[in-house]
Amino acid sequence: MLAKRTLSALILAPPFLASIWFGYPYFNFFICLLGVVSVTEVVLITNNQEGYKASIISVSVGFISGTYFISFGDYDLSIASFIFGGIFAIFSSKRNVINILWMEFAYLYVVIACVSLIELRDLSEIGRQAVIWLFAVVWANDIGAYIIGKKFGSARITPRISPGKTWIGTFAGLFFAALVGWGIMSTFFKHGNIITLIYISIIIAIGAQIGDFLQSYFKRQFGVKDSGTIIPGHGGVLDRGDSILLTAPFMYLALIFNPELTLLWK
Repeated sequence: MLAKRTLSALILAPPFLASIWFGYPYFNFFICLLGVVSVTEVVLITNNQEGYKASIISVSVGFISGTYFISFGDYDLSIASFIFGGIFAIFSSKRNVINILWMEFAYLYVVIACVSLIELRDLSEIGRQAVIWLFAVVWANDIGAYIIGKKFGSARITPRISPGKTWIGTFAGLFFAALVGWGIMSTFFKHGNIITLIYISIIIAIGAQIGDFLQSYFKRQFGVKDSGTIIPGHGGVLDRGDSILLTAPFMYLALIFNPELTLLWK
């Protein structure tokens, strides 16, 4: 499993990091692609892996058009596209009300995260650094929690929701996130209080772990272990991106509503 995870990361990381580096249109395209796969997985999960073609087409078209319009700053058409994509998915779905509510919640969850990433990358002079730093901290949390938890963990946090999550893995993830957030400080920040940066790193790591638990809880409601099979060793795109779904909006809003944070970046 670890070998598959490592190989998948080595294949996918370079083009993704390149898209972050070069920004629009590459990053927008990459996020749109990942978002479409994610919302497709949402429809498949909430339809008990049977899926419904009209719902998949609806959320995909809504997501693609919404991403397209937001890339050009047309927020009205973007919001309208996302909303109509979700509404048409409701009318085209043949599942019960509970399943439809889950589908709409997960769809909105993915939309907000992907839009936040695009908007975060588009922040004039700090977008590139902010996105790279965010992913570095989140990946450090994921890797630390997985490796340490797998090797040394025994006490499970919530066996019924996420049996693989252990307390030692959780604290290891927070430690690795803080370590990486502090370790790459000089690369991304002009100046700043070390304690503050470690504090922010830990908050992001906590958000990543909460996002992981939310994803696990969502899958358990439908008796699904993995959201998909597209990424060997990881499962689906939702499985690999669950840690970023909650942290991306947090990071974006933190920079928007606290301009003092933007002054720390190079």
